[in-house]
Amino acid sequence: VFPRRFPHPLPYARRHPGALIGWLYHHQSREGRMHFGNRLFLLLYHSKTGEHWKLRAELLWLKGKIEAYVRHFQPERLVSLRLGDGRIVLSDIIWAVW
Repeated sequence: VFPRRFPHPLPYARRHPGALIGWLYHHQSREGRMHFGNRLFLLLYHSKTGEHWKLRAELLWLKGKIEAYVRHFQPERLVSLRLGDGRIVLSDIIWAVW
């Protein structure tokens, strides 16, 4: 779901996905299970109710979002992020905005 603590609103995040991706990598795990490989984020956002988590139940809708992303996938549009140890990872966001 769209993180409450991200310091910018959704329109900013959509224009600057690299900023959100960097933030997500940095704040990824409360339990300490850090994963620094390539990632594809599926980001849920419910613009009317703010109950983003409820969109997890909309399986057919999410399936359509994922299929559209795959159908129009362009590797050159992936966000390249340099981690603290010098590794470079590739990432992107599938926007699931209701």
